[in-house]
Amino acid sequence: MDKLKGLKVRNLMSTDVRTVEVPGQRLDALNIMKNNNISGLPVVEKGTKKYLGLITRHDIYDKPDKEQIAMLYMEDGASITAGSSVTTLVNRFLESGQYWMPVLQDGDLVGIVTPADFLKYLEHMKFEISAIDMIARHSCVPIHTKTPLSVALHILRITRFPALPVLDDKARLVGIVSDMDVFKILISEERTSIGMRLDVEDDDWTWEGIRNFNLIYAMPEVKLPDISMEQVMVEKVKFLYPHSDVAGAARTMRINNIGQLPVCDSNDVLVGMLYNYDLLKLLAPKN
Repeated sequence: MDKLKGLKVRNLMSTDVRTVEVPGQRLDALNIMKNNNISGLPVVEKGTKKYLGLITRHDIYDKPDKEQIAMLYMEDGASITAGSSVTTLVNRFLESGQYWMPVLQDGDLVGIVTPADFLKYLEHMKFEISAIDMIARHSCVPIHTKTPLSVALHILRITRFPALPVLDDKARLVGIVSDMDVFKILISEERTSIGMRLDVEDDDWTWEGIRNFNLIYAMPEVKLPDISMEQVMVEKVKFLYPHSDVAGAARTMRINNIGQLPVCDSNDVLVGMLYNYDLLKLLAPKN
């Protein structure tokens, strides 16, 4: 904790914050998320920095019939001030369960902090604890290489997890799949389901494609392409061993710009998932 001692929120926060304005449309938010490779945004009043709330991809996916940002974002979430201590910040994260912590001054957004902002400090600390002690087993839902796309999408929908590890017949980790991996598959298929045609030639991220994915994501009855996870998953996944050093895990997450790492035994059999959010518990005050 020595490297964090005396630091304030202003020392960790990012001031170059991507936001979406109200009034505005959900496609505005998704396009900003896509262009900046993020899955959540602070919402501000148009033409100002007045903070209104947070919006995530799942907030948008869950309400495909809502076009306006005002109908989608979460109000009354946790926030913090730039002069607050790191201890207060950590407690605020753990108590709220939020991944994005807006930094406010007189109601205006001046910055944002995420668990990723702690990684550059965590990687230089010494902990008498290993990855196996930190994994959140309830936050790990593995799927099989033969799992149909429709089932994987349903699991992503109900768990709201950012990614699912993919296993072979021997429970060995062979890949990982995220909602964005599924997105790219869905909009690259030429389809006519629910009165729409998903036909994208040059840009996977056309606004029409995003709109269509919103509808498909929220409608379990829609027939999806008959493909399995081995055709969708990302291979060559970064992972940890149970007794891997958590400081090293923080370094791997930071260098590769990822928020989670599967944990596997010496036979590559999956035993859990470690998220950057879980590492915040190492910084919580001891009672």
